Amino acid sequence: MQDLMRKHKRAILVFMLLFMIVPFVFFFGIPSSAYVKNKQQQFSEKAMIGKVGGVPLYAQEFRGYLDQLAERQGRGGERPNYQELDKSGEAEKVLKQMVDSALITLAEKKRKFDVANSLAAEQMKKWRIFQDDNGKFNPESWNEWVKQSKNQDWKALYADQKERISRRVYMDMLMASAGRVLDKDIQKKVEDNYTKIQIKYAKIDPKVEPTEEDIQKQYDDNKETYKTPDTRVVEYVSLSLDPPMPQKALDLVKQAREGADFAKLADENSDLKQQNGGDMGWQSMRDNEPEFRKPLFDLKAGEISDPILGFNSYYIFKVEEERTNEENQKREVHARQIMIKSELPKEEHEKLNDKAKAISDKAKEMKDFPAVAKEYSLEIKRTGPFTKESEEIENFPKNDVRQFRMAFEEQMDDNPYKVVAARSNIYVAHMMGLTPGIIPALADIKDKVREDTIEALKQKDEYKNKVKDYAKKIEEKATSLAQINELFPELAVEIKESSEFTAKDYLFKEQMYVPPTDIFSEVGHGEPGTFGGPLTDYQGNTFFVELLKRTPPAEEDKAKWDEDRKKLRDTETRQAENAILEDYLADMRERTLPQVSFTTNQAMIDEILGRNQPNEAEGEGTGEGEPAKEGEAASSAPAPEK
Repeated sequence: MQDLMRKHKRAILVFMLLFMIVPFVFFFGIPSSAYVKNKQQQFSEKAMIGKVGGVPLYAQEFRGYLDQLAERQGRGGERPNYQELDKSGEAEKVLKQMVDSALITLAEKKRKFDVANSLAAEQMKKWRIFQDDNGKFNPESWNEWVKQSKNQDWKALYADQKERISRRVYMDMLMASAGRVLDKDIQKKVEDNYTKIQIKYAKIDPKVEPTEEDIQKQYDDNKETYKTPDTRVVEYVSLSLDPPMPQKALDLVKQAREGADFAKLADENSDLKQQNGGDMGWQSMRDNEPEFRKPLFDLKAGEISDPILGFNSYYIFKVEEERTNEENQKREVHARQIMIKSELPKEEHEKLNDKAKAISDKAKEMKDFPAVAKEYSLEIKRTGPFTKESEEIENFPKNDVRQFRMAFEEQMDDNPYKVVAARSNIYVAHMMGLTPGIIPALADIKDKVREDTIEALKQKDEYKNKVKDYAKKIEEKATSLAQINELFPELAVEIKESSEFTAKDYLFKEQMYVPPTDIFSEVGHGEPGTFGGPLTDYQGNTFFVELLKRTPPAEEDKAKWDEDRKKLRDTETRQAENAILEDYLADMRERTLPQVSFTTNQAMIDEILGRNQPNEAEGEGTGEGEPAKEGEAASSAPAPEK
């Protein structure tokens, strides 16, 4: 697998750049006001999670990076809390990158690069708050900020900016070689991005027939993986986190029902700034439809819904037309929507958290959950049976299933009374019943075990070497896909045809994970019938390919090439920088890290990540430790801009 990753390192980097987000940028950037304000506090020993060669790793920064990561992962879905980031391994990656950043700091400081205050001030003038609508420096904004910042710790602010500038210069020097991208290589890639090809392909997949002994061994060695999950039943009370309905939403429904133009109301009032009258196009009920959208499909043409609570927003729907889809016979509606954002005030959220904790504490003390629930005028409910794999739980809000389920995955007894913060509610809950999972008899799951046995045998060197041997012989003897079965009938390869694709289109739908650039390099510049391979995809599978059709770029496509060349150059440069940085950091970890003092405050890390705590409340980053005593503000403010 490591060989495979190394071979496709470049393509994988492209994929990551296009489809994934780097957890955080630790090189340089604009500090937030909270960062500068809390600079003194960060130097407290109790506010550190570790040190690398004397470079502190601050708890506040760790929380900040975790919050940034959670925010990105939560876009369009559920935001993970700190404990979930820890369980998924993402928190460990953040810690690793903080250590990497500290190693760069150590290397950079050896240069003793001097940055003048004037240069630091010029850098600050580039902050967005000092730019006008055209992106130009606004002296009035700068002067007002200087005037209002008399109590600012200018020495700390200058020091922070100097560090960032020095690091930027250091990283630019390190990455300098990444800018050497040849024009001819860029041009070739741009053309490939607009050239369509179609191929035939065959996977080299020698048959594997496991023996009964193989199947039995797979079962005996992996019994726990076949164990059915534990089933739990939980009793709970809930405190709603639903935000209040804005009067604005009620007013808009009234106006719309009285004849106001719904599209105009949407453009003028919706927090979905699409400027298309809230047009949703034709919609049909999906298998996994969010609850707040379901009432949309109960509306008839011309009807307008009441405000419906969605994700921190209230939605108003109007159906304009309805029809039956001729292909699947499903009812479809042409609809518009207005979204009005509404959030529970922070102080109300905190009150509910405090209330939930008080209920939990009292339930633990009294050991009489019904009495505590009655005291707080809350109804006790009981879930249906659920496992760690359940997507829905009977008698439980669907929006909150994931957080609630995870809170009880490892619970083996009925205590303590947990506080579980979810999306729509805060729960106080305890487990009422546990049915342990069982390991099924081999006879009951033999088909599954047999499939797993085949996959396990394919991971062995003996099988991989067999594939390599076939691939070598095919490469030497075959000139077409059809010849593979003529030369090696025992393989019985299945020859398939792809859809048309360019060098930037992956063939994931065809379950072929070969980088398209590799396919183009092999056959994309030849004539139909060009045969190539072997090609190895991300999963370690081996393919041979044959060009069916090649369609050159259209004339209208060439009008886009100048812009594409620029974008591709930027992408290629970032890839090269990524590769340089990866190699540089690997060298730093190997050479520098063992030679410097490296300490961690594991207790604080555990506290931040909510380890060893029964509370599954969301990590919002509270309590950075004891603040240091404030030092006197030093250094003078920048001069006003004339």
